[in-house]
Amino acid sequence: MQNIELEDLKSLTNSALAEVYDLNQSLTPKLGSLLNTQHLERLIEMSECSKALKIKGRIAAFMICFRENTAYESKNYLYFNEKHDQFLYVDRIGVLKGLESNGLGTILYKYIIKNFGKNLKICAEINIKPMNKASVLFHEKHDFICVSERLFDENYKVVYMERNAS
Repeated sequence: MQNIELEDLKSLTNSALAEVYDLNQSLTPKLGSLLNTQHLERLIEMSECSKALKIKGRIAAFMICFRENTAYESKNYLYFNEKHDQFLYVDRIGVLKGLESNGLGTILYKYIIKNFGKNLKICAEINIKPMNKASVLFHEKHDFICVSERLFDENYKVVYMERNAS
């Protein structure tokens, strides 16, 4: 892939934010659903790191990550916040359907690891009910290990994964 641009979500136009919102919604339940674009904007505002990859001017992938002690109320984020004094939580990474397995997720993770991974544990949760096997394998490929599992109800279970500071 060529002509990939990395952009900060905090500086995107309203139309580009709408693209990110639509991409997120197209990937549920693998990614948590958002109420609206204002909900997305609130997450971006709270985030420590929120980036988009653009190909030919269009959003192809995005990520939103949080540091410890933010106002984010996700139960999965709170698990890591109670466990660690310092960390980076990868809340969501979404890649446009049809572009999976083309290295876009790896570009985003390399950015995170380069900019945060030397000093911080990187944390994420992945759905295992419904199963998101591709994401589990992807995280294992990037040196994440399973530290716990959590069953929320009969239809929703996650695995908590961490990558140690390098």
